[in-house]
Amino acid sequence: MCLLNKESKTLMLAGMAALALGNLAQVAHRLTHVITENTADFAQGFFLAIAIGLLALSTRARRTLV
Repeated sequence: MCLLNKESKTLMLAGMAALALGNLAQVAHRLTHVITENTADFAQGFFLAIAIGLLALSTRARRTLV
């Protein structure tokens, strides 16, 4: 039994994807040095901010029994 509605699941999935993208920016910088440190820091901060917002919204989304 799932307690999250469809909107909440979508927001949570998008938040987790943004979290993964933010972490991948640092990994890409460390392994390849194709992007600069400033660009990697910006990308990580941007995606982590998006992830925090989406995950917060997903917890506030209305919970219903499915």
